[in-house]
Amino acid sequence: MKPSAKVAMAAACLVVAGGALTLAQMTPPGRQAPGVPQPGVQQPGVQQPVLAPLRQAPLTRPATTTAPAPARMSLMLASDALGEGQLMDRRHSFAGGNVSPPLSWSGLPEGTHELVVMLEAPDSPAGNLSHWLVYGIKPELKALPEKVAASPRPGNVRGAMQGRNSFDRLGYSGPLPSVGGGPERYQFRVFALNRRLGLQPGLYKEQVQKEMFGHVIAQGVLTVTYERPAR
Repeated sequence: MKPSAKVAMAAACLVVAGGALTLAQMTPPGRQAPGVPQPGVQQPGVQQPVLAPLRQAPLTRPATTTAPAPARMSLMLASDALGEGQLMDRRHSFAGGNVSPPLSWSGLPEGTHELVVMLEAPDSPAGNLSHWLVYGIKPELKALPEKVAASPRPGNVRGAMQGRNSFDRLGYSGPLPSVGGGPERYQFRVFALNRRLGLQPGLYKEQVQKEMFGHVIAQGVLTVTYERPAR
């Protein structure tokens, strides 16, 4: 085959579903594409991103948000480190340690097949930001430990998966409100679902909520506040 024909054939093979393959897509499974950062892994010599909401949603993120259907029953959601309406300790903030707090729940209704936990910031000027997303939690599990590992499948929460938050970070990103802006509310939520979602880790809140719709049979909320201290 002539060299020009080989080049044309190679170019044709790189076009799938109306678009060109990226370098990451062309890399065999299990190998890292050169020059492509691995999500959730600190790259040598690369500074960690500042905690700021995404100005433009990535291509894989849905353009619309679908809220879960209202639940008929309420769950009890509590924490040994947090009290309803109380100020969150600085160690659970993004700047003070970024340690996820322990959470526990009770009152799961019969027919619960999966649990989803979220942390949202309803008072944020940028909208109801997502700070944490854990799904695939088995109903036998009654709590999340403190300091859940920042990995797609945290080893200290067997079977659970973590998604990406509004800051495009995997796992927990604690509160980081503006200095001098006063206290803001942060809401931990737990949802009981009547089916297994069967999702993969690394999804955004909107993607998980879409699958949750119509399957939430109970939910609970724990509302706390945090105020960023002046320097």
